[in-house]
Amino acid sequence: MGIDALCKLQIMKPLNDIASDCTFLCAPEDVRYIAERNWQKGQSFEDLLTTFIALFGEFGTDYWGFSTDRDSWFEPGAHLCTVLTVLAEIGYASEERGHYRWTKKIYPVMSAPRTNFWPPNEEAG
Repeated sequence: MGIDALCKLQIMKPLNDIASDCTFLCAPEDVRYIAERNWQKGQSFEDLLTTFIALFGEFGTDYWGFSTDRDSWFEPGAHLCTVLTVLAEIGYASEERGHYRWTKKIYPVMSAPRTNFWPPNEEAG
């Protein structure tokens, strides 16, 4: 995922052939609404979730308060709480007083080659 996905959603457009040179097609505060309107043109939920885990998992708990540890509770920064709350509501995490822990449902994402945070071919626990 990346610029291509944001272009498919009609959120950004490239300025030239350099992958990092792009501009928004909408105000940043409208990204959510544009993405919701154009979701069928975008990535699958599994792809989005895998990208989210890969991106924030690389930084660890020190930077974002985000953890990929299998059995540890973590307290994400305020900017990630909405996403983690939704992931808890749909069964990918458990939430208790602002702290989160991953459930078995996240196993395919955490063990995917793109993320590789959990050992593959292991029981989902």
